[in-house]
Amino acid sequence: MIYDLIEELLAPFEVTTGVIKVIDPPDTYITYFQYDENGTQFVDDKESRTTYYIQVDVWSKIDAFSLGKEVQNTLTKNGFIRRSVFHDYEEDTELFRHGMRFHYTQNN
Repeated sequence: MIYDLIEELLAPFEVTTGVIKVIDPPDTYITYFQYDENGTQFVDDKESRTTYYIQVDVWSKIDAFSLGKEVQNTLTKNGFIRRSVFHDYEEDTELFRHGMRFHYTQNN
């Protein structure tokens, strides 16, 4: 499953991670979720390759950009294709956000 791969790739960062949301988050954490999935190759009417569309967000009270770039580099080195990156600051939570969208194609 795509979430297992993402968890494996994010584990070396030693930062709390979670799908969609982190309960009682620390000052810096990472969330991710799949927002789309589709078949990209079919052989004999069976899906042989699937593309997953993933959003990864680095949240931090101090600096989300540095860790975000490291996460982006790790994912792209492991076959994820970057689609877009955006930066945000949420005043209500006082968190900086480094948001990234990727797609990843996997053989079935």
